[in-house]
Amino acid sequence: MIGLGLTIPSRRYVSLYNNLIFPVSGRTSGTPTNGTITFTSTADLTVEKTGSVVIVSTTRANDALFDGVQLRVHTVVISCPNNESGTLIIRRSDRIRAFGNHNGASTPSVNFYAGTDATMPIVSWNLNNLPVLTQKIRQTVELATALPTTGNRTLPTGLTFLRLEGSNINWTYSEALPTGLTFLFLSGANFNWTYTGALPTGLTYLLLAGANINWTYTGTLPTGLTTLYLSGANINWTGNILGNTGTPKPNMTSVSLFNYRNPSDTMDYTDLLSILNSLINNVGTLPTTVTIREQIAGNVTAIAAASPNIAGTQAEQSKYYINLIKSTKGVTTFTLNTTNI
Repeated sequence: MIGLGLTIPSRRYVSLYNNLIFPVSGRTSGTPTNGTITFTSTADLTVEKTGSVVIVSTTRANDALFDGVQLRVHTVVISCPNNESGTLIIRRSDRIRAFGNHNGASTPSVNFYAGTDATMPIVSWNLNNLPVLTQKIRQTVELATALPTTGNRTLPTGLTFLRLEGSNINWTYSEALPTGLTFLFLSGANFNWTYTGALPTGLTYLLLAGANINWTYTGTLPTGLTTLYLSGANINWTGNILGNTGTPKPNMTSVSLFNYRNPSDTMDYTDLLSILNSLINNVGTLPTTVTIREQIAGNVTAIAAASPNIAGTQAEQSKYYINLIKSTKGVTTFTLNTTNI
């Protein structure tokens, strides 16, 4: 074989394959504090460091049993002196299934990175480097300086849970999301998602909040939604059918349409009556408070003053259906724009 000029990879070369590397730096001043990174994999993984990064501790414990595999959650506490830097290296990162804990069939409950934002090490996170078999990502606490996050590529195809919050998350993307996604929570000024089309059909949780989320769609929302929250100056959902017709969680915990249409697409009576009808036909209860903004102001005034009448004017019909929703679906406050009907 040697005579043919072939090179056989050494064991060290193989061991370096699929490593995940995070640049880490300390602060410029102040008293440094520790940061805690949590991830979950299908086996115990080795975590190493370079430079001035200090691994204070690494603990491993059982997470959920999922798809017949005992998942292992890793908790890595790190520090870094002021004005110094290095890297954190996770070996065999292809085995990672979650950033944060995984929690099996349930919602994850632990964030990927935690600590005191102003004093813990700065960990740079590039979403382009996510392992291809990642299933869940959870970062619910906004870290304005400690977790600068970038990315401009498609997310892993098997992703089912995505929750990212923070103005320092700079994710730019213009395609569809993974088809198996069931939980989507994006909240931050620098999510630059530009997409025209349907959301994953299996979504049960949908929250989009941010001025640079450019999602445009005219069709029906996923029928299994239990949570709905849209608020963004460049979100333009002009559909008129929502509501939960699926299982296993028919009750809706949020119906909050704050900023979801372009100014030129203010909702008229026809659209409103269609949404009201879909709420009436919702399987299960609705949240105690329902908010639907971006209505024609004059219509809201007319609805508030109208007597409920299923066969009357459009304002009277709207009032009738809102009253019906309140009397049958557990809603106590139904707000159009800022008017309680």
